[in-house]
Amino acid sequence: MSDSFDYNGDPHADNSFETTGVIAGVQLGYNVQRGNFVYGVEADLGYLDLGGSKDFDLPNPTKHRENDIGATYSLSGGLYGDLTARVGYATDRTLLYLKGGAAFLNVDSKSHYEGANCGFIGSCGGGSNPHPSAFDFDDSETLLGWTIGVGAEYALSSSLSLKLEYQHFDFGSMSSSYQGKDSFSCNGHTCYSELKGNAEVSPTVDAVTVGLNYQFNRDEESLK
Repeated sequence: MSDSFDYNGDPHADNSFETTGVIAGVQLGYNVQRGNFVYGVEADLGYLDLGGSKDFDLPNPTKHRENDIGATYSLSGGLYGDLTARVGYATDRTLLYLKGGAAFLNVDSKSHYEGANCGFIGSCGGGSNPHPSAFDFDDSETLLGWTIGVGAEYALSSSLSLKLEYQHFDFGSMSSSYQGKDSFSCNGHTCYSELKGNAEVSPTVDAVTVGLNYQFNRDEESLK
């Protein structure tokens, strides 16, 4: 995540965090075999759990360190899908293959910011009591990116096969502009804290899946 904002200054920070989750879904594909080589297309549709959050400090280089912003970023995934081409090499009951293509993911991004307003109250380093301000923003978007993977498939019978697969997803990025204002009383007057800026989220996923596939119109002789 990359975030730039204005809060009595103009800081910028690049942060990242990792989380684990569950992926589940269904798959539909079509394959053609020529000798030992297998060519095909596949489509996946399912749920990708990206739930996770982390706290960061966003330093303000132009003010006292008391002017820093504390940020909490949260990400959650949802509906995902991909459409890929596949090429593999089959020996006996085993198929080893590579795949790659386009992918999409619905992402919900939330950010929470907290900081001390030193501009209206006075210098944070001068012993004053700055006003604490908090801001919350959220954004939801469907991202389009790409995926590449490798896997192995083993034929259990003429119609059933067991699959183990690794895929890397890069879903591109989502950018959003935000602006929030917090009012408070200062020396008998109404003062304001304002936070505005731009945030960019770039989710990537590494997934390992195990699946059971059913093949239509598969010849028993292909297993021998």
